[in-house]
Amino acid sequence: MRGDVKLYANGWNHEHDDVVNWAKAAARPLADGYRALKAYPFAYELPDGTFRHVSARMLDDGRFRQAIERVKALRQEVGPDIELMLDLSGGALRRPAAALSRCLPRSRHNLD
Repeated sequence: MRGDVKLYANGWNHEHDDVVNWAKAAARPLADGYRALKAYPFAYELPDGTFRHVSARMLDDGRFRQAIERVKALRQEVGPDIELMLDLSGGALRRPAAALSRCLPRSRHNLD
């Protein structure tokens, strides 16, 4: 039996679509004591204000670049000691996921 269970914050950034505020939203779960964050870098805001994940395994170049910038901004915002888990939600095929990994700085939290 395990003596401890690792927790992570999820759903902490669903109110922001822009890169800067998406990353800055991490302040709340960190203030609550979380040391790991799950994020959905490919999710986007619909006109009605709700968010959805990429669908039909399609991702345009703008969303791809935004996802890269989101993750880079998030890492800068939280520092190197916070664990990041990037959920691609089944929305990206192997090629975009591998390309995302190549675009991000190397760390133990990368998509390797």
